Amino acid sequence: MGKGGNINLFPIRMLITLTVVQLLMAAESFGQDNNPITFMDQNKTSLNFVLSSVLTEQEKFYPQQKFTCKEYYFGTYVKVGRSVCYGNPHKIIKLVNEDIKFDVIKPEQVLRYLQKENFIDVETGKIRVDQDGIPAVKLFYGRENQREAFWLIFKLVKTQVVNAHVPVYRNVPPVYLLFAVMDASSGEIQSIDMFGQAQDDPQLLAVKLLRKLFLWQNANTADKIAMLQIVTEMRSPVAEELAIAAINSNEDDLIYAGINVLGWLGKKSHLYLIDKVMSGNDETRLRARSARAMEQIGHNDSDAREVIFLAIFHALKQEKNPEVAAAMMLTVQNLRQQKYGLSEDQYGRISGDIEAAKQKCMRDLHGILHS
Repeated sequence: MGKGGNINLFPIRMLITLTVVQLLMAAESFGQDNNPITFMDQNKTSLNFVLSSVLTEQEKFYPQQKFTCKEYYFGTYVKVGRSVCYGNPHKIIKLVNEDIKFDVIKPEQVLRYLQKENFIDVETGKIRVDQDGIPAVKLFYGRENQREAFWLIFKLVKTQVVNAHVPVYRNVPPVYLLFAVMDASSGEIQSIDMFGQAQDDPQLLAVKLLRKLFLWQNANTADKIAMLQIVTEMRSPVAEELAIAAINSNEDDLIYAGINVLGWLGKKSHLYLIDKVMSGNDETRLRARSARAMEQIGHNDSDAREVIFLAIFHALKQEKNPEVAAAMMLTVQNLRQQKYGLSEDQYGRISGDIEAAKQKCMRDLHGILHS
């Protein structure tokens, strides 16, 4: 433990100092499609990376703020570069320098370490993936109590079987475990073997830190979502606690992430909380996702199905949005193994005659609940 009860992630120091390199990024050009990022080492040798090879570009709509942001992620969870937010494609309303948060050790130094550990080929900029395209490593950057900054490096240890015949969200998440900790001020590495010599188990220590940061009131939504996903992929029981906290928040994106986790956990005891979102939230995507989370719970626990059918029966009678109604009906259709005329592709897109399906579904539910 550090001073004041803080968790000390660096009780043991390895005498590893990574080569310090400088990231040269043109602020005005960064963020354009396929623009190369140039790293330069101490010998002034430039290595060009195509943006799409090193980073993941995502365009996210934030409904509460009513704007869309083009963002770039390193190692799945770390936002880098410049995020560009706009109300429409021609009006930029916000520019965010994501790199300002980094301490001395920035993404390029981490890349060097990942290359050393054979997670990445720095010459091509590609992170190694398994046969299903799952990245071999994921990263999280954080700061404890605004002081000690660190990089957490997680290694893929098990990929679940991917079923191409069901929607992506219904596949079980892969398993990641802590591989190493990098001090963001010095670049020193705490490998998992040496980290294990500490008093606490390294995996439990990492989860303890992520839980503390998640519950810290100043943590931003994007970091909270990342932390929730990480502890879920670590198969920690803390994921349940954080998912419930997420659903009880007032952040739509965080609520959505919490619903995803509770759906995957598949516990009947979570149905009441999910039904509150499905029946009472104003946001279309949250109500629809809640209905599909109920399906996941129903597949995991057949005893939960009667509760699910009752909740959907009452909610469907009042639901005016066809997207949400379709999600509710497809949940019942799949759990009942009946045909209401709806179909779904692997990306969760639903098609069919909504009104006709609703009549069939309501008749079926009425018969189940009143038999």
